Amino acid sequence: PPDDFVDQRIAKIFRVRSTNKRHKSGTVHKVFFGTVVSKEQKKKAEGLQQTSPSSNIIWHVLYDDGDEEDFGIEQISKARQF
Repeated sequence: PPDDFVDQRIAKIFRVRSTNKRHKSGTVHKVFFGTVVSKEQKKKAEGLQQTSPSSNIIWHVLYDDGDEEDFGIEQISKARQF
C-alpha cells in the first residue's frame, strides 16, 4: 500500500556538473539518496479522473544533501527499486 513508502530510502540519478577536467561534457551522472518523509493528497483538478487512489498521492522526499522533491506513484516506485 502507498502508506508503506513513508520512512523508506530511495535513490535517484541526477546529471551534475563536474569539476574534473577529464569529463569532456562537463557533467556526470551521480546517485543521490534520500528518505520519503511524508505523503499527501493531490488537489483534485476539475474534470480530471484519477485512475487509482495511489495516483492521487504525492510523496515528499528529503535527500541526504538537504534537497527536496515530490514524487508521484511511478517515480516513487522506480526510486525505491534502484
